[in-house]
Amino acid sequence: MVPRRLPHALALASLLALAAPVLAEDKAADLAKAVAAAEKGDAVTAEPLLRPLALDNNEAAAWLGYLLVQHGDEDNVREGMILLRRAAFAGNARAKYGLAFQYLNGSGTDRNDIEAARLFHEAADGGIARAAYNLGLMYANGRGVPRDPAQALKWYEQAARAGDPYGSYAWARAMETSPQAPQRWAEIAPLYLAAAKAGHVPAAVRYGAMLLEGRGVSRDRARAEFWLRHAADHGYPEAALLMGDLFGQMALSRTGRQQEEAAKSAASWYLRAAEAGVAIAQAKLGNCYFAGAGVPRDFPTAQRWYRRAANQGNADAQYVLGVWLSGGVAGTTDPVEGYRLLVLAERQGHSNAAKVRARAVEKLSPDQIQRGDQAALSFVPKPERLPSADEEAPTLKPPTGKVP
Repeated sequence: MVPRRLPHALALASLLALAAPVLAEDKAADLAKAVAAAEKGDAVTAEPLLRPLALDNNEAAAWLGYLLVQHGDEDNVREGMILLRRAAFAGNARAKYGLAFQYLNGSGTDRNDIEAARLFHEAADGGIARAAYNLGLMYANGRGVPRDPAQALKWYEQAARAGDPYGSYAWARAMETSPQAPQRWAEIAPLYLAAAKAGHVPAAVRYGAMLLEGRGVSRDRARAEFWLRHAADHGYPEAALLMGDLFGQMALSRTGRQQEEAAKSAASWYLRAAEAGVAIAQAKLGNCYFAGAGVPRDFPTAQRWYRRAANQGNADAQYVLGVWLSGGVAGTTDPVEGYRLLVLAERQGHSNAAKVRARAVEKLSPDQIQRGDQAALSFVPKPERLPSADEEAPTLKPPTGKVP
């Protein structure tokens, strides 16, 4: 005999079946909203959306776990590790990526570079482009895996092809610093451009330099200025150096008032980079003050900038200052110091230093030569600008306005 309540049960089942797609759509929408907030670092919005979803959704568990270990206290880190491990064990690639960082940094668990590399590998195979980039870094540095530049390049390429700006920059930089660079400029330029558009500021510096010099792309000062200004405005003094070069080129191609204005702009940009510790900019600013280009002619100020650049090991500044002190330019003479600087410049392969040093030796006593040689041997460069940790994985800062 059929139970009398069965029609009601069937009706309820039908209603639940109809409601399921709506509930699934709501969950998908909540997950998308939570992920968007999490990607912006907005844990306040993301966490309450992720918590109910994380009960039975590994992607939500991975995102929630990542937020907890990044922004939480000890209890939150512990909960985050549980969520990451659960989702990673279920095969979630994003959880493996997040867990890899915990092993890499020894946060919430013992540090284990080998396990971090394994998890980055699995996450990369699961489609996480940034994991491929990080695995490339581990191969480049021999961390958790044997040092292998070829493997590093392979993983950078995989990350780049998947659209990761860090991978694009690393792949381009590896090619640019290789002996094959002259044959690969046309491959390198679009990688830097892709990374720069995504907000990778060091890539904007490199792409701006290529536009300025016409390497891999047609020379284009207007586009070079766009990317270099963007980078300089976000704290990269190397971009200010290149802006100085850009206006220096303009000054050479102009006359009259326009030439004066371009020269002033060049000196101003060189000053900005020089004050930030860029040795080449310090040497070029010394040239500006020595020649009175864009600034009033001022030998003492020129000498100060040459000295700062020379102390950092800049061969051009060492050569110019060596000539200056050996020959008594502007009444300043120090033959032993001039000789020392010429020796240092020659050691770095400066094309004119050997000839000038040979002439300087003729005017020195054996004791002076010995003192100059000993001082040169004990020289240790004192860099003013050290590479920032942010330059390996800088915060992405996309350009605003129309990209030319």
